[in-house]
This record gives sequence, C-alpha cells and structure tokens, in this order.
Amino acid sequence: GGPMRALHMVMLGAMVRHASPLVAPPCLGMAAGRSRHRTLTTTTTQMLGVGSLYKLLPPSALAPSTPPLLIVIDGTALMFRSYYAMPPLTRPLDGLEVGGVVGFCNTLVSLLLPYPAVSGAGGVSVVITFDTKGPTFRNELYKDYKANRDAPPDSLGPQFDVAIEACEAFGWPHVSMVGYEADDIIATCVEAARTERPVVIVGSDKDLMQLVDSRTVMVDPVKKILVTPETVREKFGVGPELMIDLQAMAGDSSDNIPGVKGVGPKIAAELLGIWGSLDEVLANADQVPQKKSDARTSSASERRPSLAGSL
Repeated sequence: GGPMRALHMVMLGAMVRHASPLVAPPCLGMAAGRSRHRTLTTTTTQMLGVGSLYKLLPPSALAPSTPPLLIVIDGTALMFRSYYAMPPLTRPLDGLEVGGVVGFCNTLVSLLLPYPAVSGAGGVSVVITFDTKGPTFRNELYKDYKANRDAPPDSLGPQFDVAIEACEAFGWPHVSMVGYEADDIIATCVEAARTERPVVIVGSDKDLMQLVDSRTVMVDPVKKILVTPETVREKFGVGPELMIDLQAMAGDSSDNIPGVKGVGPKIAAELLGIWGSLDEVLANADQVPQKKSDARTSSASERRPSLAGSL
C-alpha cells in the first residue's frame, strides 16, 4: 500500500534528495507511540549519519572500474543488538513492541543510504541474512551447542517478522534457510562472490573474521569499525586464515563450545605462531611446554577428539 511505497522511496534515497517529508509505514512510524505515523525528513536522516559504511571503505571498493560491491548483513545479530539498545517502543494499533525494528532500520539507513554515486561497473548489492527457528546442523554435531543460552525475550520474536517486512519495503533481499544460521549464509555468499567482486560483511561476530581477506572486509554496524586482515592479526595474533584453528583450541563460551583446557586465545595464537596450524600443533602436542597447557596428552590422536568437539 501507500505507506510501504513511501518507505521504499526512502530506501531509494528519495528522502535525502528531497526536502519534503515522507511518511514511514506503521511498522516504523507507529513506534513512537504518539501517532500512527512518524514523519521522516532530510534532517532526520542526516542525524543518522547517512552512508557511513562507504566512508570506511578504501576508494578502490567503489571505483568505476571495480565490479559491483556486495554487502552481506547479519540481520539476526543486528536485531538482537537493536532490541537491547532501544527502549520498548510500541505501536498503539496492536500494542506490538517494535523498538528493535526501529533500531534495526535506523542502523541500516545510517550505514547504507544514500547509495554512493558511482559509474561504470561500480554499484552496490545488498543481502540481509537471518537465522531460522529450531536447531541447526551444529546441534546434530554437538548436542550442547548454545545450550547455555536463555530463550530470547517473548517480545523479540514477533519483531523479526516486522523486520523482514521492512527489508522487503526497502528493496533488500533477505535470505534464511532451515537448519542453518545467518553466519552460514554469509559465508556462502562470500565464497561465491569474493573472486569476482569486493565484499563487505556487516556484523561483529568473531566467527565471521575467518572470511576476511584482501577483497573481503567487515564493518561493525554499531561501532562503525572496519575489520581487515591486519585488524584481525592485531586483535588475535593470527591472520583470518588461522581463526578457525585458534577458536578450535580456545573454544567459545558464548556458544557453549569447550576448548582445550588451559588454552585461551593468547596461548593458542602463540602455539599457532610456532607450528603454523592446528594439525601441526596436534602433531607436536608432546612438545608443548606444561605452562602453555594443562591438557597435554601423550599422543595427538588423544587430543584430536577434544578439539574436534569444540568446532
């Protein structure tokens, strides 16, 4: 209907080009709790810091001679962050809480709009990924995967439907698949596109850092920080190509994934710096100094199941 078309105009950058106000659809405008619609103007958009993502990228990423830029967004993570960052705004029509959706949309608008003025082969493609309800293939591999997490708040779940509705109004494709997480879809998109075009991952999960390379970067949507291979090395002591190995040894408490006893990220990075890979660390487990790990075993074959269980 009309409100949805109005939002679509906003997402095409009309709000930035014209001074006249536009009306957002109920999924956004009613969130203020004062009226059924909130008027959005150029000033409102400027306050959000439009196009901030492009300001972080090297000029070559948007050069006319560069293939179209692919931006892949972790929609689930952004919704969670927005939900906890925003007040519990509701729309009077049905009392649905939509604060998370407002934060979600505001963040994306501030990052992506207006689209940069480019010519030639340059351009921008956007894909937003979401988790689905229920277990994933990881739960089949490791039954305690994320078992330490509480269920999401009841008021958050329905907001994902509204966020997807907003994505469709924005003209942004959204992708999800039963049995897989948003991260899996992001990795699939990156692997399919990275040899042909530059890629920007919008997210902050360290699990995604393994995908960063000379043509793929990450942007934290809240902190507005660019993550490159050099950034990963500075933070973790290893490059993106060794992040899987590092996390296999260190584990990930947020996902309830155990690591090797006595080995955290720092020691894991030191071991990888000496031997170069997880396989080589396993092959030389008997040479690891006791102070580096309380979990040394007499053979690599005994160690491997412990590490495999943390993947």
